[in-house]
Amino acid sequence: MKIRQKFVSNSSSSSFVVAQTECLIYPTKILLTQEEIDKLIKYGFKEVYIYNPEHINSYDDLSKCTDDIVCFPPNFGYYVCCNQDEVIAFLTQNNISFSASVHYGHETMFFEKDAKEVIVISNPGREVHTYGWHSNRFSNDYKDYILQQVLKQIPIKDFID
Repeated sequence: MKIRQKFVSNSSSSSFVVAQTECLIYPTKILLTQEEIDKLIKYGFKEVYIYNPEHINSYDDLSKCTDDIVCFPPNFGYYVCCNQDEVIAFLTQNNISFSASVHYGHETMFFEKDAKEVIVISNPGREVHTYGWHSNRFSNDYKDYILQQVLKQIPIKDFID
C-alpha cells in the first residue's frame, strides 16, 4: 500500500483538459506529438471540444462536452471521481501540459511543459460555500485560511514517487 508523505488529495471530482493546439479559435501551432496523443488515449483521455476543464461534469459527459467556441482539432479530456494525483503524475512524468479543475472546482491546476511545478490556484468562492459559510455567517477562521491558500506552487516531484 502506498502512503503519501507530501501532497495528498482525496478529491471527489476532478477533470483535466490537454490542449492540442496553441490557439483556441484559429489553431496556429500543434502542441502535442503523435506519441503524446497515443499515450493520452491509452491512459483513457477522450477527444473533447472544450478548453475549460470545469465544463466536464462526469466521465459519461466527455463525448458531449462543448464550449461556446468549438476547438478544432479537439482537445483531450479526462474525468476522475477521486485521487487525481495519479493523473497528475502521468501527465507530469510525460511532460504533457494540462489544466484541471479539482475537488468540486475548489482549485484549478496548471502544468506547463518543462515546468518544475504544478500551479494550484484556489477558487475561494466555491470553497467558502462548502466549508466557510454556515448559518448565513462567514467563518472568520476560514477567512484567514482562504487568504493564505489562493496561489501555491507544488513541485512535480510531490506527485511522482
